[in-house]
Order: sequence, then structure tokens, then C-alpha cells
Amino acid sequence: MYYIPDTNVWTAVTQSKISCYDLCGKVGTRVLVAPFMIIELMKSTAKSGTKHFVADQNMFQCMAKFDILELTKPFVYQILWNLRDTGNSGVRPATYRSLLEMMTGATSFQDFVNKQKCMVVRGKESLTGTRFMKAFSTRN
Repeated sequence: MYYIPDTNVWTAVTQSKISCYDLCGKVGTRVLVAPFMIIELMKSTAKSGTKHFVADQNMFQCMAKFDILELTKPFVYQILWNLRDTGNSGVRPATYRSLLEMMTGATSFQDFVNKQKCMVVRGKESLTGTRFMKAFSTRN
């Protein structure tokens, strides 16, 4: 059986209402992370800045324990990127994994933002490009 937690579940993890073990502790249940959950929650973290960073970081550490789903092309092209063609976005689960690693390895909110900026400067677009960085622009 597969379980894909929604935003409310991840928020409950952030607020310590449920533990990471509560998610993964069920025998025979495999937890999967939907990529759009990562983006939605990262944007929320960007908006709250340092206020909830440690709690958010703990939630992302929990999230990083699970496999990340591939994005479906129609969702990526039509909803996320607003593209008409069916080209490849280049975003894969490994891209989201890198983002989670930057978050969980950051020593502070500002450290995380700085790591994001370094990725953009080095030209590694995908999630760390300008579309994603817009969420952080209000904090700097």
C-alpha cells in the first residue's frame, strides 16, 4: 500500500502533532512524497523566514526519508510551467532530493537562501532557478 501525505499531514509533522515515525511506522505501507508538496511547503518556509525554520527543517528531514514521485508531464507543462509544448522540464526526483538536502543541511534560514542563490549563480536551473527563487525574493 502507498501513502502520499498531503499538506495538512506535513503541517502536522511541523507542529509536532504527529511524528515522522507515525508516517513510516505502519507495516506494509510505503510513504511517497509528491513533488508539488515539496514546492508548496518550501514556499511556505520562504514566507515565514526564520520564524518557523527549525520546525520546517525537521519536517523536511522527515520528508527526505521517503521516495519522491516523478512529476507527470501534463502537470508540469500546463500547471507549473504554463507551457504549451511537451518538452522535458529536466526536473527529476533527484532535483527535489538536492533541494531537500540543501534545506536539511542548512544551519539557518539565511544559509539555506544563500545556498539557493549559489545554485542559481552556478547556472543549475531546474528548481533552483528564477521561478523558485521568486519565493525567496521577499525575504532579502
